[in-house]
Amino acid sequence: MPINILWDNEQKTIIRFDFIGNWDWDEYWHCVERSNAMLSEVEHPVNTIANLHESAGLPTGSIQQIKRTFDQAPRNLGIIVINQGGMFVRVMASAFARVYQRQSQRIFLAESLESARAIIEVQHASES
Repeated sequence: MPINILWDNEQKTIIRFDFIGNWDWDEYWHCVERSNAMLSEVEHPVNTIANLHESAGLPTGSIQQIKRTFDQAPRNLGIIVINQGGMFVRVMASAFARVYQRQSQRIFLAESLESARAIIEVQHASES
């Protein structure tokens, strides 16, 4: 499967999606169902890292699919950090922010897994 999903830490506060090669939105939504089941295992907020390091790119319709992700998110979904999305993802995130200002406050961009985890750590500290 071109998308792998796993807990990124032992505390189960981060779920990581690893996107590999070409993938489509059906595969993505299958993984979202799995992540929602993982989120239901815990009561605390869970943040997501969308790791695009090995992805071949985004399928068409990205803005609508990101919006749908927020619309259908469990109550304990925290922020989403997109790792190594490149210029296209930055442009898409900017367009999403203009259209969906409230939801876009929960999307962050990172250049490495380490920086994605650091963003989550800082965000968590500011909420405490």
